[in-house]
Amino acid sequence: MQKSQIEKFWLWFQENSFHLQSDKYPNSFLSELDRIIIKWELSWEVGPGINVENSFTISPNGNKSLLDKTKEIISFAPSILNWEFYYAKQPKVNWHLAKLTELNIDIEATEWEYVLFKYDDEKVEILLKADSLSGLDNDTTYNTVDLVLANLLGEELFLNKIDFIEVVDSFDSDDGTTKLKYLPKHLLTI
Repeated sequence: MQKSQIEKFWLWFQENSFHLQSDKYPNSFLSELDRIIIKWELSWEVGPGINVENSFTISPNGNKSLLDKTKEIISFAPSILNWEFYYAKQPKVNWHLAKLTELNIDIEATEWEYVLFKYDDEKVEILLKADSLSGLDNDTTYNTVDLVLANLLGEELFLNKIDFIEVVDSFDSDDGTTKLKYLPKHLLTI
């Protein structure tokens, strides 16, 4: 990616930042933002900030190899009053809720449980029991799990710490099973 493309994008963003706030959705400025970011094979989020009114995230779209690209783009972000910028999706307060709009299904993940395995090669696998996903096809199940885990952990921790995910109907034993809400602390200690 060329520096001039990134600088041109941030100039456009700065000039149009008022129209890009999350309470202004939908509008043609957000459509233009979408067009630009999709060309870069990335995704984006606009929403309330953690420390200020608004945040803008350029996401590697679940692809660990694109984190350096998003970090580079965000490193050029200008200082704009009431805006903060991120190179990966941040953890969400309501991480446990997901809405599958196309299927008209609401998912609640507070009762999900997991078992974590760390192997000799430092790879980490999570076995996840997610009863609220029963009956969904395999792709929908794993896409929902990815969404919930990224919302709980933040995208960077999720991409850097979890190598394998397996959704299971039950565990062989209850030993080592933990409620999903404890996963962030658990990952930071292994």
